[in-house]
Amino acid sequence: MKIEFIYGPFSSGNKQFSFGRNSDGTDKLLDSPQGLSGSEFSCFSYAKEMSLLGHDVSLILPLSSDSDKEWKGIKLYPLSRLSEGREAPDVFYSWNEPNMLQYTPATKLRVVNQQLNDFGYCVENFDNYVDLYTSPSRHHLEYVSQFTPNKNKWQVVSNGCDISLHNSSIAKRPGSVIWTSSPDRGLHLLLQEWEKIKRAVPEANLRIFYNFDNWFNSLKDVNENHHFIMQEFKRRADYIADALEKLKTLDVSHYKGVSKHAISKEMDEAMVLGFLCDTPTYTEGFSCASVEAMASGAFPVLSEQDALGQIYGSVSPMVKTPTSAHAEEGSDLIIKALKNKDYFNSITAQTTQFAKQFDYKELAKNLEQILITGLTRKKNGQ
Repeated sequence: MKIEFIYGPFSSGNKQFSFGRNSDGTDKLLDSPQGLSGSEFSCFSYAKEMSLLGHDVSLILPLSSDSDKEWKGIKLYPLSRLSEGREAPDVFYSWNEPNMLQYTPATKLRVVNQQLNDFGYCVENFDNYVDLYTSPSRHHLEYVSQFTPNKNKWQVVSNGCDISLHNSSIAKRPGSVIWTSSPDRGLHLLLQEWEKIKRAVPEANLRIFYNFDNWFNSLKDVNENHHFIMQEFKRRADYIADALEKLKTLDVSHYKGVSKHAISKEMDEAMVLGFLCDTPTYTEGFSCASVEAMASGAFPVLSEQDALGQIYGSVSPMVKTPTSAHAEEGSDLIIKALKNKDYFNSITAQTTQFAKQFDYKELAKNLEQILITGLTRKKNGQ
């Protein structure tokens, strides 16, 4: 198959991507300090793995000026090349953006990997440009497919992790807890519980990896006249900003954004992922941070919020929802994981094993079959 992956302007915002290798042999994409979101990493990982399966793969996306024209055998093109008169691939696979497919031939298989939770940003009649939608989980599919006319167009193509980025021989730092997700998804609850955790486990330390600057700035002028969700985000932002300052003396550190390689190493060293997920509107359709923590051998403390219970509830202890009413359950689990070695080992043994099925090397085989079936149906006019 000839497949063109598309990571468009809406998904990337103002971000540009550097690929290839630096002079010291490091990978520009994985070592860039701007980091990679779960959606970005899923797109690039699937492109890489489909190429390794023998398919002719290209990527169209916002490229930085110093980017190579090829990465791991994948041809790279700037967004301007999408509508040019090149030989069209068999499959156009756009991450989050049906809008991009209006510039592609209707005779080809046109697919959208929808990582977001609605289509309010899309052009009118966007569904006319899409033959197939894929979703990162069954729970997310059930939620987001309601916004399209035909639920039969949907398949699950899971998000995942790259097991090769983790090193099980790295020693865990005593008392170490990590947060690696957007702050609006419950960081305020972890910070709320931190003093209790620190009293119970004196060596407890919390490292937070996420650049909040744009989020904080976007909420500065929010007031009682704004939508209630924006008001809730504003309350959370104010609490987080205050708590981060007050908790510095209790070993709470905020490192902002870091590279993919750096965050993988931090996960390898961390004992616990403290993801007390609490979203005011449907947000978590998968949580790459959760499966990456499992792959690293960190103990996942998760809530049943959104898709998390369905995906991870069979192997991980889960905090009941609403998470805000059960935050103490989360801190109790964190304390138990930090203090009870047998409990820590029993849970991480099963979660580490569980994560292996989400390695992109394995997941790509499912995507391959979905695309083959989609091409056959397209050729048969179905």
